[in-house]
Amino acid sequence: MAGGTAEQLKDYQYGPGQSGNPSGRPPGTPRYTGMTVALREIIENDGYMNLKNVEVTDEEGKPTGTVIQNCRVRLPNYQIIAISIINKAAKGNVQAFEKIVDRMDGKVPQTVQLQGNPFEDMDHKEFSGKRLRDVIKRSNSRRK
Repeated sequence: MAGGTAEQLKDYQYGPGQSGNPSGRPPGTPRYTGMTVALREIIENDGYMNLKNVEVTDEEGKPTGTVIQNCRVRLPNYQIIAISIINKAAKGNVQAFEKIVDRMDGKVPQTVQLQGNPFEDMDHKEFSGKRLRDVIKRSNSRRK
């Protein structure tokens, strides 16, 4: 039933204690994961991020052999978000991977092929119901 009065829809409402999604998120499952957790941490800590097992590198990016077990750094928000997206992609999140590729290479353009113009011989004043149906039929027959 697509619509109706509240009285008509009453039979379709869930009863007390009845779930609309019985196989939904199991109790005890963390509500927030991945990027949401990282973003919440950053927001709650005024832009600071807690890092574990940070490998120290020299100015050329070569490892020095030093690993800092726990540290707290302040990064610009865009860097923290980028790190979060990269980590999600590395764990197999396809949407995060697509975001990275779209930002690096640009979105792949979608091509649309148009053939002819069904309206070329028509004045805009001629859009009566019958005339419009004829144009649509003509347009559909050209596609076959």
